[in-house]
Amino acid sequence: VVISSSSATIQGGGYTLYDVYVSSTAPATTTLSTTDLKISNTLSVATGTGISISSGRTLTFTQTGGAVTLHSSTSTISGAGSFLFQPTGSAFWQPSGNGKISATTTFDMKNGAISIFTSHLTNGPVVFDNGSASSRTLTFDITNGTAFNFASSVTVNSSGGGNITLDPGGAAQPVISVSSTLSFGRTGGTKTFTLPNGVTTTIAGSLDLTSSTFSLPAPVGKSTIIMSGTGTLTSAGNALPNLKLTGTITLAGETHTIKGYLNMTGGTISPGTAEIIIASTSATLTPVSGMTLDKLTVSSTISIPTGNSLTVSTTLTVATGTTFTWGIGTLAVNGALNLNGTLDGSGNS
Repeated sequence: VVISSSSATIQGGGYTLYDVYVSSTAPATTTLSTTDLKISNTLSVATGTGISISSGRTLTFTQTGGAVTLHSSTSTISGAGSFLFQPTGSAFWQPSGNGKISATTTFDMKNGAISIFTSHLTNGPVVFDNGSASSRTLTFDITNGTAFNFASSVTVNSSGGGNITLDPGGAAQPVISVSSTLSFGRTGGTKTFTLPNGVTTTIAGSLDLTSSTFSLPAPVGKSTIIMSGTGTLTSAGNALPNLKLTGTITLAGETHTIKGYLNMTGGTISPGTAEIIIASTSATLTPVSGMTLDKLTVSSTISIPTGNSLTVSTTLTVATGTTFTWGIGTLAVNGALNLNGTLDGSGNS
């Protein structure tokens, strides 16, 4: 089906079309309205044209090879509705061209696992969903060091009740970045984010791990999470790898366990009543100099670099067999000190 009509409206009627081509003679925007549409083989959008999906409407693409082409930067899929990639079986997503999908894009593994080879077309919210009762894995193919940059929020759901695993496969030290919030749906099966060695995940909004399992590699010291924007860290009982807080970050009032280093330099941190546990084998705690933490537990050998001052207002615990070392600076404890290990260093306490 070639769309070149000046009426610029599609009423899908819930039907499935095989090939759809939005030609360069079509208006700048062709609108999907009233009813939904499915495309089963190829979708191609020419330069200077686009498909706008109306609110409440869904454009579904079911081809297992992800044969979507947005020919240039002016080829778009937009609107308040949803673009759904729901292939008929195990599939890969590898669209071509330089256009953008700003409508909410959902990758639904109802019929099989999905591998994603690129994120460069997704410019709006992204949802990874398992619409099946069976366990599914979504793999970011990062074997060639591909960076996955999501321009908006990323949400992980399990609408079918089955477990869902996000697996950044490979070890080429790639980057996964989310320009808004990374969160996990509260219902359905277990949601696991497997973080292999060498992956840096940058989040410019909130990180909410409620209802999820954050699977860390061994050793964890080679993977890093960076929170660079304004948001809240909710770890929900999950241990975290190396953690850099460079943005305006609020720590949820819970226990946050760090199994790597914790670097808060350059950030504006609101720790509230949160407890921080440093549980790596050997790590560095770099606070914003002069900051106050409510509760700090050191269950591994850690150090605070020279020139940093830290106040612990309620409880500082140094576990048995560990050493807490700090350089020139001040460590102040205004509450209880549970000293089962060793305090050491050239600073003041």
